Amino acid sequence: MIAEERETSITYTDADEQVCIYTCRRPDITALKKKLGQGVTLEREGTYEDGSPFAYFRIPRELFSVSRAVRSTQTLSPEQRAARSERMKGIRNRAQNGDLKAA
Repeated sequence: MIAEERETSITYTDADEQVCIYTCRRPDITALKKKLGQGVTLEREGTYEDGSPFAYFRIPRELFSVSRAVRSTQTLSPEQRAARSERMKGIRNRAQNGDLKAA
């Protein structure tokens, strides 16, 4: 398969209790196989005549979220990065001293 043909398709409707995922991208197959037993079910896998892999997976709808599938990125200024670093240092120090209370 050429690169333009290797795809991952995710399908579900409001009425579906399962999300169906078809993929012929090896990184996606590997990632989903690592989640077998955590709600992910491998329905079928194989290879096409040219040796390209494919797999069909199912996931319970309540375990799937489009918003978690899309990564968000933040561009921080050096000042913002330093401020966050200092804030985390303070949190780590309080945790080591037992000063953090459970929420």
